[in-house]
Amino acid sequence: MTNEQILQLLPEIEWIGDPDLRQKSLACWKEALELGGWEEKGVRNCPIGVGLVDDACPERSIDHCRHVVQVCQAVWENAGEWMRALGPLDHDRLLCSAILHDAGKFLEYDVRDGKGCYSENGRMFRHVISGAYLAKKHGLPDEIVSNILSHSDNQSPEGGKRHVTPELIFLKQVDFLCFSMAQINYPYSV
Repeated sequence: MTNEQILQLLPEIEWIGDPDLRQKSLACWKEALELGGWEEKGVRNCPIGVGLVDDACPERSIDHCRHVVQVCQAVWENAGEWMRALGPLDHDRLLCSAILHDAGKFLEYDVRDGKGCYSENGRMFRHVISGAYLAKKHGLPDEIVSNILSHSDNQSPEGGKRHVTPELIFLKQVDFLCFSMAQINYPYSV
């Protein structure tokens, strides 16, 4: 998959002002999609949450990633000044963390017989681990790697009280909001 194709899927990557973070984000997405085989399977088929959200949910992982970035940007534009007055909050690190927070789902999940399921990789590693690994491999700052690793719920081992950044707090709240809307409207049924 080319950078241009990835930017068509995730045009919000262009919102990252720092060209180095932007290029490294593209590289992470490119590798996640290639390793997961999603070019052949169709990127838009990756489920938002195996066993958490029904397969009938029209919101897919790629949509969820975009919506999290879009909400982060909207809040930044409308309340960013207020939040920055409370302490340091880095726009590019926030957007980069949001863009990459669920890239690991493309390694964790698969689709078989039209249904979302865990991949072989996903049986061993949650998306936060795969995503953080890719971010570290591609040279992203440790704060972003940590945000990806720690963005999931507080009950999971990696989602608990780790290195907390203002960007992580922001990301976790927006991610929870966006995911919960899909989950409440398309609850998983056994």
